[in-house]
Amino acid sequence: MIIRSISQERAPIELWPTETFRSMLAKLDNPICQNNEFVERNKWGMVEIGPMDEQDYNFFWGCMKIYEEYGIDYFAYYIDLKKGLYGNFSNGIKGWFDDKFLPHSEDRLVELVNVMRFFEIDYYDNIPFKEFEEALVQYRALEKKTQDRRNEENRMKKEKTISTKVGNYFNFSNFDADVFKRYLDSFTTKQDRRIVTLDKAIAEAKTAPANTYIVIFYKNGKACYAGKTLRLLSYIEEKSKKHNADSVFYQVADDNYVDDLLISIMIFYDLSLSNVIPRKSNRKYATIQQACYAYRYADSVSKKEVLSAIKNNHIRLYEIDAEKNLVDKIELERVIRSSLCH
Repeated sequence: MIIRSISQERAPIELWPTETFRSMLAKLDNPICQNNEFVERNKWGMVEIGPMDEQDYNFFWGCMKIYEEYGIDYFAYYIDLKKGLYGNFSNGIKGWFDDKFLPHSEDRLVELVNVMRFFEIDYYDNIPFKEFEEALVQYRALEKKTQDRRNEENRMKKEKTISTKVGNYFNFSNFDADVFKRYLDSFTTKQDRRIVTLDKAIAEAKTAPANTYIVIFYKNGKACYAGKTLRLLSYIEEKSKKHNADSVFYQVADDNYVDDLLISIMIFYDLSLSNVIPRKSNRKYATIQQACYAYRYADSVSKKEVLSAIKNNHIRLYEIDAEKNLVDKIELERVIRSSLCH
C-alpha cells in the first residue's frame, strides 16, 4: 500500500510502503522526470557520498519520479545508507545495540530494515539483510519481555500502593470513642480549661516537660488558632505573634488521638480547616476523596454510593476548601457496613 503525503523532510516509518522501489516505479509512466525541488533537497547529500555509480543514479532518478508523484523522499534514506549513518556494525548487530544508549535504537533498526528492503539491498556493513530482519524480531521480543516485566513491576507497585492507602484509611478498629470524647471535653469544656496570659504561658513553657501538646490561642477571649507541637516554648512565641494572640491554653495530648483531636477542636471553635491534610495517623477524619478511594478498592463501593450514603444518612461534612470536605470515617463506616450487610 502506498500512502500519499504532502512534501516532507523525510518519510516517517509509518509511511514506508510494503512495495519495493522497483515495483513502485513500474507502476509509474515514464520514470524519468525533472524535479528541481527534489534535486535541491538531495544535492548536498550526493556530494557527501562522493562519486555515484550506475545503481546510485538509477535510485536517484527513480526516487525523483516517486517524489514527484507522491511527495515522499526515499532517496534521503539511501544517502544515509551510503554514508553509513546507521552506525558501525563491525562488532556485529548485538554489538551495535550494546553501544546504543539512545531510547530510539529500535526505530533506527526498523528504518534500516525498511531502507534495505525498499531498495532491495542485500548487505549493509558486510552484514546480510536477513540478519538485520532476524535481529529486529529478536530485539522486539526482548523489548516485549522487558516491557512485560516493567508492567508487572508497575502492577505490583500499584497494588502495594492501593493496599497501603486502604490500610491507612481503615485504621480505626481500636479507636475508642468514649476516650476520645473525654479528651475533647478537656479542651472544650470551660471548667476544664486553664487559659493563661501570653506572658505566663511563655514562662511556664520554659520548664514544661517534653511532650506532644495541643495549643489553643485566643484573642480578646475568642479562639483564633489551634495547633500541635513538640516544642512548646518556640511554638507559643512564634504562633502568638503570627496570630496576635493575648492568651493561651495548652495541654498534653495522647499521640494516638492528637491529630483527630486537633481537627475536632478546630471544628468546635469554628477555625479554618484550610491547612488540614488527613494522613495515616488520622483515625477519625478523612477527606471524601480518601473515603471513596478506600471503599472502591476494599469493597467495590462506587463513589456515587459513598456520596449517597453520606447524603441519605445526613452525615455532616466539614469544608476544607471549595473542592475538599472532611467526613467522620467511623460514622461513614457504620453506615456503609450496615448497607453492605443488607
